[in-house]
Formats: sequence, structure tokens, C-alpha cells
Amino acid sequence: MKALLSAALVLAVFGSVVQAAQEAKFDYDCRIEAKRTGGWTPYGIKFSINEEDGTVLVDHGMETPGEEGPVTVKLKRRDNETLRFKWRIGLRTTEGTIMSIGYRVDFKPETKAGQMWVAIPSGGARDGPGTLFCK
Repeated sequence: MKALLSAALVLAVFGSVVQAAQEAKFDYDCRIEAKRTGGWTPYGIKFSINEEDGTVLVDHGMETPGEEGPVTVKLKRRDNETLRFKWRIGLRTTEGTIMSIGYRVDFKPETKAGQMWVAIPSGGARDGPGTLFCK
């Protein structure tokens, strides 16, 4: 009985997180063009910028074990045109282990374009920098 109750609770929590992610409205929907040799770069991301509190809500488009839904990260202004935000997520490797991957985006709201870099802690295959094209 306890196992069924625990499973029901996990499903309820998971379902509410997924529903919240689906209901979130994002200001930018971006496709990413990149050299994908390691599979670490997503094909697209969605995000909303809140300059008042200096945060960005990011739907990173990657399947993360145990970390469902968008992430909220800090926003930094690089110059008059460019905004920067970073996040780190755990992704499963081909060996089944979880590796912490870092992402950095420099974005220009005026042109709705930017660059994404991926920081991979191992010496294996790397993805090239990605170019964001947003609408």
C-alpha cells in the first residue's frame, strides 16, 4: 500500500511540473544551428527575460534525468546590445552516467540572434558553438 501511495505521489508531482512547463509562455523560441558531434547541443531553446529581477526562464530542450521543466538563471548585461545567461544541467552519457554540462548564451534582443557555447567536462567529442535564430 505504501509503495502505491509513493508512486502516486511521484506521478502527481512529476505531472504538475510537466504541466507547468507546458503552460509557461516564452518570449523567444529559438532554433540552434551547430556542429553536433557529441549530441550535447539542443536543436532549440525557449526563454523569457525578466530584466526587472535579472533572471531568465529557460526551457533548454534537453532530456534531463530527474530535472524536469524550465530552469531560472541569472541574467547579465555584457554591453548595450548583448545579454548573457548560463545554466548547468546533468545529462546522461552513453555509458549511463550523469555528466554536468554547462551552457552559455550571448543574446541580442534587437536582432533576436545569439551564440550558444557548451562546456563539457570530459575530453571526448565536443559540439561546436551554436548560432541562435529566434522568433
